Formats: sequence, C-alpha cells, structure tokens
Amino acid sequence: MRFSELAVLVAKGAKKADTLVIIPFFTEYGILDRHLDFLSKQTDLGFDVIVILNPASEEKKVSKLVESKGLPFQVFLAKRREDSGSAGGYCCGQIYALENGYQDMILADVDCYPVDKGLIEALHEKREGGYVRPVAHQVDTAGRVLSRYEEGNIPFYSLLSAEVVKEYGTYFAPLYYGGDDVEYMQRIKQKPVIISNYCEHPFIVEKYYKNLDKYCLFLVNLLIVTDNLRQIAVYLVNLVFSGLAFSIFFPAYGRKLAKGMLGSFFTFTYGKMALDRIRSDKDGYIVPVEKAAGYPIADFDTSFTTDGGYALMPFRIMKSFFRKKVLIKRTKSGFLNTITAMVSERAYFQLDDKRCLLLSRNGNLAVHALKLIVFLVLFPVLMAAALAVYIPQRLLNSPKTYRYGLSSRAR
Repeated sequence: MRFSELAVLVAKGAKKADTLVIIPFFTEYGILDRHLDFLSKQTDLGFDVIVILNPASEEKKVSKLVESKGLPFQVFLAKRREDSGSAGGYCCGQIYALENGYQDMILADVDCYPVDKGLIEALHEKREGGYVRPVAHQVDTAGRVLSRYEEGNIPFYSLLSAEVVKEYGTYFAPLYYGGDDVEYMQRIKQKPVIISNYCEHPFIVEKYYKNLDKYCLFLVNLLIVTDNLRQIAVYLVNLVFSGLAFSIFFPAYGRKLAKGMLGSFFTFTYGKMALDRIRSDKDGYIVPVEKAAGYPIADFDTSFTTDGGYALMPFRIMKSFFRKKVLIKRTKSGFLNTITAMVSERAYFQLDDKRCLLLSRNGNLAVHALKLIVFLVLFPVLMAAALAVYIPQRLLNSPKTYRYGLSSRAR
C-alpha cells in the first residue's frame, strides 16, 4: 500500500522536522483553525503537520486558512482519493510518514486540542519509549473538564515511533470509524509511556445518540475486531438489545437502523459498507427542544455516581420514567437511552441547545404493553441466533490487522 494510491498532495513543501502530526479532516474548518492556533503556541515547534482531507473537503478553503495564519511549522495538505473515514485518514498519514522518513508521528483528532503548551515538548522528551500517551481532558461545550483519562487514547495526541508502526502496522482503514481506536490499542502490545501533559477533547459520552448511525456502526465494528471477551459479551448483548428495540419502539428510522445494524452483524459486514446499510433519515423526527419543555430530564452522566452504579440504572429508569414523557439531556450510555425510550410514554434525546430527536411514542397503553411483551419473547431468540452466527464467523472470518498497511518499502 502506497501513499500515492490513497491520496494526492494538494499543498506541498519541504520536510522540516522528524515528527509528523497527522490530522484526518472532513469539513470542520473552524475547528481546524482553532487547532492550528494551539499548535502554533507550543514550546517545541519541531514538527510538521499533514492534514488528510476527505473527498468532500474544500481544499482551496483549507489552503487559504493555512496560508493566512503564517504558521511557524510546515503544513502539508493531502486529498484522499476515496472517503475512508478517520481510520483511513490515520492510515494514509502514517504511510506518508513512513515513506518520507519521519522518526515519529503524532495522531491527533481535529477536535482534540493541544491546549497544554508543553505537550509536544513532553512527547519529544519521552520519544525513546516509542509510544507516548498524554492525559486527555474531556470537556463540555462550556470548556468545563468533565472527565480525565489518565492514559487517554491513541488519537488523543499520542506519539508513535516509526519503528513501532513498522512492527504493528497502521490503523485498520477498512473499519472507516468506530472501534478503530480500540483495535489499534489492543494490537500494539508495547506498553505506553504516560506523561502528565494534556490535550482537550469534547466529552465523548455526550455524543451517544447524537449520531445514531455511528453508534450502531461502532457496535458492529467492535464485535468484529475486539479480542476482549468482556467487551464482546457487553457489546453483543447491546447490539441485539438495541436492534430489537429500535425496530419495535422507535419511529420509522429505527427500523432502518435495526435492519442495517443486525444485517451487517449477521453477514459480518463492517466499516463503510455497514454504515451505508445503517444510514437512516431522521430529519422528520428532529424537533425544537421547546417541544419537550417541562418534561422530566434524564441525565445519565451524573446518575452513574449514585449508590448502586450502572447495574441498578435500568431499574431506576423503569421506576422513574415508566409511562412518562422524558427528555434525555446527557448520557454515558446508549443502552440506557434505549431502555428509557422503551418504557416511557414519549422520549426525546437532546441533540444540542435548539434541537432534540424523537426516540419513541408509546401513547396507547395496550399497544405499549404488547410491544414490551413481544420484545421480551423475541430477545432471547435473537440472542441465541446471534451467538450461533457470531462464534463461527469470528473463528473463520476475523480480519487480520497485524502489520496492516505496510508495503515492502515501509518495512
């Protein structure tokens, strides 16, 4: 696999450093602008940057943005030949780094900001470890730190040496997005060096259900690539539970989600092919947030800290919201969102300050009771079918990701 097969450079220049910061990009122009501002304030500017544009990106707009800033580091722009998601963006950037002799590469989500001015300097100081991870501060829209990942994640401004990438391979591009970070972290067996410097990323758990298509794809992808038995058990139950609930309790878009997600799972289809099956039109079910004004608010973020924790939350949801109208405001769990939609009379999920998504309408008590009975009868049957299909598929068709993306030149 060669860089020229994946992308073409649209803004060239001379290599000036031995470290390459890799930023996959879609259409987040304002976010990229802010990201580059933070990078320009780093105490150590010994790095180049490559922005891996998607086919939908406007390269002229990004080029003007970069040129107008007068940045103190080299920026390359590459336009992908095909839409390959975030996984393909990282893979493309890593191959560019290997082909152009970079010693280290830093993997950065476009919305993961290097707010700590000493972050790059600290990564460089520990670069001999080959794999260095900073702390990740996850913040809400007001910039408040809501969680602190001590070990972060690979795209949370982690540094990988070229030697580590040559040993284990690049990101597994066919996953497109969702589960790709988990797969890459479990593939790299080398223990990371953890530094106290930090980056800032939007609070991930707030995103559950904000992009239902991606949520469904994540469940499919992760089940196909993870080797963690606990994750397999949790996500297999979640996938079957969610798919059945979407088809019974949710509006028309739920049936499309369920068909695409369960169909992809049973045929062992993942990545963009699975996402194309899953994509559903939810526009007709997005309403002004005022529509849910006065509804009880479910906040599954703070609820996790209460006595009993996660295990008791489904029972608390049934007690609190059965046959009631509810607005889910913030969450750590798509699973709990699904349960809320199943048991409530009407449920909305708040997408942002102005909009919310209708999840369920269970106005008729008799019909609602029938739906719950059908769900309880079908769930164990579908679960047994999923297990019967999943075990042989994993044994026979699991993708081989070790050393993925490496050509004879890269080795």
